[in-house]
Amino acid sequence: MWLVPLLACTKATPVVTLPPRSLDPAARTFALRAWRAEQRGDFEEAERAWRWVERLDPSPRSTLLRAEATARAGYDARALYTEVLARDPGNERARFGL
Repeated sequence: MWLVPLLACTKATPVVTLPPRSLDPAARTFALRAWRAEQRGDFEEAERAWRWVERLDPSPRSTLLRAEATARAGYDARALYTEVLARDPGNERARFGL
């Protein structure tokens, strides 16, 4: 049945997309740097850049972006998703990440 494989992958890692244009310009610069590092497979550089994004744009959105990047790299991002939900309880993307 075609529906079974579809349901089996509903907990997939989010698709890698470019950082939102709504970020502060300096934060977006670091987000793009992080995104490019992820594309190269340099997850340490990506993590450093995502931390700068959080410093420059201390919103739940920037923490969510870092959490999704952490999950894409194959690391445990539950603490980051939990932090997002503590600051924004209705965040569906963070709920999905847990």
